[in-house]
Amino acid sequence: MPSPQRIENWRDLPGWEGYYQVSDRGRVRSLPRVIERRNGVPQTIHPRTLSPTLNRHGYLSVQLSRPGTCRRIELQCLVAAAFLGPRPPGYQVLHDNGKATDNRLSNLRYGTPSENQLDSVRHGTHFLASKAHCPRGHQLAEKNLIPSKLAKGHRECLACNRARTWLRPRGNNLAMLQPVADYFYATLAGGVAA
Repeated sequence: MPSPQRIENWRDLPGWEGYYQVSDRGRVRSLPRVIERRNGVPQTIHPRTLSPTLNRHGYLSVQLSRPGTCRRIELQCLVAAAFLGPRPPGYQVLHDNGKATDNRLSNLRYGTPSENQLDSVRHGTHFLASKAHCPRGHQLAEKNLIPSKLAKGHRECLACNRARTWLRPRGNNLAMLQPVADYFYATLAGGVAA
């Protein structure tokens, strides 16, 4: 016997009452209404579930419109506004599991920007924490990390740091940075005797 599906809970979207509703599963639907077109002819808008699109930041968003207003809003903001209440000043909508497209109510909460950054590190989605190589292509592994920076939670390429230090008294020739950094990286990796 198949398990019964949980009923989807729909609520009016604050500020868009009578136009749209949002569900606790992260879906948005338009409500039936009659509008007047530019030529004065009434048109019936039939209810439908809106199709979200992925924005450039990786979040799902939908376009909402009513007379005089047309806005594209991220889904997590809509779900949070309808079910969690107004967002406190300075807070953001956070995804508990780190998936920007999972906009279920059970996955959303309000938090500070700092909490958002810590969450992204915990999920492995932080752009610096998940970085595997420095800009010069050296692997950011244990042997190639600056110990003092690592103790503070930062990961910085030791080979590039040593190359910059070596080049500084020699006129800071940036054209030499890559080959000198590669030499130090090979030394750290055990390929060249120091």
